[in-house]
Amino acid sequence: MLGLAIGLGQPLSAQTRLSGNQFLTPQLQAMQQDADVNPISLWVEKGQTLWRNDCQSCHHAPETLRTSAAEFPRLITRNKNTRLINLEDQINVCRQRVGQHPKGLEDDDTLTLSALLHSVAKGQTIHAQAPADAAGQQRWQDELAQGAQLYATRIGRLNLACMHCHDGKVGVNLRAEIVSPGHPSGFPIYRLN
Repeated sequence: MLGLAIGLGQPLSAQTRLSGNQFLTPQLQAMQQDADVNPISLWVEKGQTLWRNDCQSCHHAPETLRTSAAEFPRLITRNKNTRLINLEDQINVCRQRVGQHPKGLEDDDTLTLSALLHSVAKGQTIHAQAPADAAGQQRWQDELAQGAQLYATRIGRLNLACMHCHDGKVGVNLRAEIVSPGHPSGFPIYRLN
């Protein structure tokens, strides 16, 4: 099954910690840095409009939340129920708080607000942290273990797990892309098809 990964070089060690940005071509890196040609700018513009209409009265300018995108995922407790959420979940929590109907995690409005907050966070170091209390730390470890199990679980038509490529085939070509170790190192995080 891994024969799809036809590489020009040797796989890198699973212990190598490299940003996914290091696997982009110089042209893609330049495009990411140029707001005039970067396709995410269209989503960010729409996000700014939504922000003015839906978020500004509580949060003021998006820049006031510059570090917030880098702090996800995080554990939240509501009604004695603790769960792990991402930024898109938090956007929907905010919608509910102000009486709006929450939308799906893949909804265009949710994704445009997420793109805006990620663009504001550009250059921030990811620093998601476990809660300080013992119960929160245990829940955090449980969530990490569940994620590690999913990372190693074979799924889909090709019966592959994430680890088969992102651990064992780093640096190898997979069709038109070079497999990265999947270590996000900054914002915005998105994929071009």
